[in-house]
Amino acid sequence: MKKRRIILGCVLSTGATALGFWIVSAAVLGNRSGVAIGMPRKSAAVAIAFGKVCYGQTTRHQLVVRNISDRTLSLGEQTGCGCTRVKIFNPVLPPGGRSVVRVSYTGLFADQRGPVRQQFLIFDASRGAAIPEVQGSVEAVVVGSLRFSRTEVYWHYVPGKPVHRAQSVIAENITDDPISVAWNAHGEGRFFTVVPSSDVIAPGTSERFLFRPSVAMVADRRPAAEVITLQGTLRSKGKRIPLNFKFDVYATPVPVLEAVPGALVLSPGTRTGSISKIVRLVTGPGIGSPPHVFAVTSSGPGLHAALEDGRIVVLLRLFPGHALFQGDVHVAYLYDGVKSTLDIPVFAAPDIVGH
Repeated sequence: MKKRRIILGCVLSTGATALGFWIVSAAVLGNRSGVAIGMPRKSAAVAIAFGKVCYGQTTRHQLVVRNISDRTLSLGEQTGCGCTRVKIFNPVLPPGGRSVVRVSYTGLFADQRGPVRQQFLIFDASRGAAIPEVQGSVEAVVVGSLRFSRTEVYWHYVPGKPVHRAQSVIAENITDDPISVAWNAHGEGRFFTVVPSSDVIAPGTSERFLFRPSVAMVADRRPAAEVITLQGTLRSKGKRIPLNFKFDVYATPVPVLEAVPGALVLSPGTRTGSISKIVRLVTGPGIGSPPHVFAVTSSGPGLHAALEDGRIVVLLRLFPGHALFQGDVHVAYLYDGVKSTLDIPVFAAPDIVGH
């Protein structure tokens, strides 16, 4: 295959030989273009047009950058959005050295349609992003593929109790071709599993996916969060287009024990003296038998707390010199064999005038 040279952007030359873009034989390196970098006070311009990109599809283009300066370049990259990524395979380039740079764009957002344009920079660390070696732009037209009823799934659960309720997501194929789907190995996470109703979604039809929390989430008793990926393949006009859809899945445990009020803000009105308040303890929604409170302690000078008849009596004694007080009451309790602590912040702002 003959080598073709094509100017993709405006690059100034410093001598009789033009310094610019060059296309290397596609039979050897695939879809790859090249650019000279390292020109004093000049940036190379790169414009990459990906054409139509489906929601969930990732497209890639490779540049070959060549250092034409007499100094070693330490390359970095910067993009304007998470949908555009730049990977520099050899970031340290001596004079005359070359590196492959992969630029990719992903139809990342479910509600994004139509033409998009994103920027990226490749710069030398010694000069910074203010004077980049390459000023690049990525253009694409995002089209629909699967339309989901939502891309966030969440639960509230009672710690220690199994969760049987599944959350469903509806996926609609809005293309003219079938889309096969499968959850990748990373999609079967520690806290959540996904059950598809079908492996293929026909054009114009919808399928339901069930997200189910796992036993590990219930036993962990802490907020759980995972990103689960649905892999799809769109078969259109003899081509297979891989698709990846991200779902944010998380769950928050219902509080076993709560304080009412959740924080104390005291205004004694003087710099000395004492003030007391009552804090009620209530169990969270869905909690069966109440937890066992076995210790109440406090932190902060002059702050005391005690458990009396299921309530907490908080006493704050102010001493001369107190202008602002901040402390905590700590409630230790046992629920379903697990020890936990509830912290109640205490603040006091005495009147500076009245002492």
